[in-house]
Amino acid sequence: MKKIIGCLIFLFVFLVFFSSSARAQSQEDYTVGQKFIQKTTFAENPAVPLDPNRFAMFYLDQASQKMNLKIATISGNIITDNQPYEATKEAGLGSMTALSPNKLVIVASNFAQIATVEGTNVTFGPSFPLENMYMSSSVFALNDHAFVTCYRKSTDAYHAFCSLGTVTDTTIGFPSKNIPLPSWGYEFSFAKIDDQSFLISYSDNTNRVKIVLATFVNNTLRFVSAADFMSESNRNSSVVMLDKSTFVVGYTTYRSNANPWEIKSYVRIGKISSSTELELNPEIEISSNNASYVSLLPLSNNLLLTGYSELDRVTSTYTGKIRLLRLNSDNSIALGKEYQFDSGQMLFISLARLSTDTFLIKYWDNDTGSLTSDLSYIVGAIQGVVLPEYTPFPAPILTTTPMTTTACKTTIGDTNCDGKIDDEDFKNLIRSFLKSFDKTSDFNNDGKSNLLDFEIWRRNRF
Repeated sequence: MKKIIGCLIFLFVFLVFFSSSARAQSQEDYTVGQKFIQKTTFAENPAVPLDPNRFAMFYLDQASQKMNLKIATISGNIITDNQPYEATKEAGLGSMTALSPNKLVIVASNFAQIATVEGTNVTFGPSFPLENMYMSSSVFALNDHAFVTCYRKSTDAYHAFCSLGTVTDTTIGFPSKNIPLPSWGYEFSFAKIDDQSFLISYSDNTNRVKIVLATFVNNTLRFVSAADFMSESNRNSSVVMLDKSTFVVGYTTYRSNANPWEIKSYVRIGKISSSTELELNPEIEISSNNASYVSLLPLSNNLLLTGYSELDRVTSTYTGKIRLLRLNSDNSIALGKEYQFDSGQMLFISLARLSTDTFLIKYWDNDTGSLTSDLSYIVGAIQGVVLPEYTPFPAPILTTTPMTTTACKTTIGDTNCDGKIDDEDFKNLIRSFLKSFDKTSDFNNDGKSNLLDFEIWRRNRF
């Protein structure tokens, strides 16, 4: 009898421990506020948090067809509208990032500009013309006085470039300009590693996602290594860092040869090796349904939030969902429970951090089925998860020790710092000679790109 009682006690303790452990792995819950709608035209227009109670919206106003900047305020989970400020006379796309709670950088199709914010009031600094109209531009703050922008040019739409920008008061300079990426690209995403390095993910001309490791030292932008991890048609990538050497990339795969046509979204854990090579683990599907437009938001070194839209093929509607992802010690990912925050025709979902446990969801609400649609914003909160304190400014740094990177061999012909001297470097050299001088193609440092540089490239290429 004692043995039976002992076994029953053991079984009871085991079941209590198991159930509490199971609850601990799925205890997160969410609340969301009322949807705030901004009439606009383009889905890509950004929303940038300034503090837990304010975020900036940069959008093309439908009525005036001019780019407007507006500071929205948050009370609890309610978003309040405020006065818009006209940023430029030109209509078109633009991107924006925050250097501090009171300073924004705007990079539009043909100009760059600083916006200073006091409360909900905005004043603009001088407008700096860009030499070519930028297409598909994105901008990312590196610290409180530097940023990177990646884009295609109207005069060279088949190549992608990045420039390093610096800010003094309201003056913008570009000490490192028009550095060519390893391939044509669009849909850029950025993740900061430390004070001197960051990752870029983007889709190339074959709709495959590429990731590039970049450094910015002494006001010089370099691409250290690049990798193409995807073998299918992938788009809408999002990359985030969890610690100094661990990153996660999310993306959507479109399989047109499947029947029916498949849309799947995945995440993959990546590592930056000591030799600065990029390595990726196998992909993990984040939803069993037709998920797309995946966005990632890091919460800690082993937790991140993902947002995505799921297509219902029967009703042809999209449902917006969020889900917590947990990074396990074996580099696998455990999926948390799904939470639906809206439904309709929801595309281009993006997530941004407001505070330790609150976040902003932005998406394109395309219920009309036309380009003239709504940008919607919702404040969300996560409960039941212990998170480290979040401080947004200065821009989050995951380590105080700059990452050691392999020196770029520009003196022997490696223009794009991918560790190879090949035809891509020759193309960059020709571009520097014929169009606009680029010091990464000046292999002998004489201030010119000419036949002497070609001879250096030729000797090391063959």
